[in-house]
Amino acid sequence: MKIKRLICRFLLGIAVLLVIAKNGFADTDVSGAYFSDTTWSVQESPYIVKGDVQIPSGVTLTIQPGVTIKYSGAYQILVKGTIIANG
Repeated sequence: MKIKRLICRFLLGIAVLLVIAKNGFADTDVSGAYFSDTTWSVQESPYIVKGDVQIPSGVTLTIQPGVTIKYSGAYQILVKGTIIANG
């Protein structure tokens, strides 16, 4: 009986960890122009490019180390300002 309880607790623990891992990061859809300095963070990663992204002159996009960027189509990130991506 104790073994069954231990196995059930173990499996429940694994299930909870999987839910936390799945929901620990949130997909963030991006498109359009950014008119103020912006940071793409690991907590909001992955970033899904759903349309062209524009970084106008005078605006900085900072991409933190570990951020994942995925494209949902043939879109581009057009940078006329500054992009900082160290990682």
